[in-house]
Amino acid sequence: TVDSGDGWNPHSLLFASSEDELDPTFVLDPYDYTNSLEILYSRGNSVFLFTRSETEKNELLFQGNDSVKYYDPAGSYSFDDGKLYVVAVEENNEEAPYLVYRSRSFQDTLWSNKQDIVDGSLAIKPKFTNPDYESMLSFEKYFNGHGRVLLIRPEDFGTTGSSFGLLEIGRA
Repeated sequence: TVDSGDGWNPHSLLFASSEDELDPTFVLDPYDYTNSLEILYSRGNSVFLFTRSETEKNELLFQGNDSVKYYDPAGSYSFDDGKLYVVAVEENNEEAPYLVYRSRSFQDTLWSNKQDIVDGSLAIKPKFTNPDYESMLSFEKYFNGHGRVLLIRPEDFGTTGSSFGLLEIGRA
């Protein structure tokens, strides 16, 4: 349902299939780069990006199957490098869930290959925030059985082997 200025329009489906569509989240766009509606969601074991501007587009970003599933998506544009970053939890039958991402320049249609955000161990609940118009991803990561909330800039994604760019909340 959308407020057209004259009141709320009757509801309508943005997308529909025979499967459940879950985990909806808006893509953060602090500078309104695209002037469009962008929603990430999970369906089946996969994550999609629905875009409505002059036309509608539904993109499959992370494709799951019977043994690998993707869920809990988050997305944001980054002012620092002009890219859209989309994150999801990846879970397979043999490993703990961890975070993966894909990116593309905001004026481009080509997505990067899927990559890990930080070196592998249990990481869940990704959420983007934009303090002072700088995109930051918060998430929970577990070290030695203890959960910690971490922040990382999208430009620091993929810094495996170290914690470069990570800020641990509540720790000196």
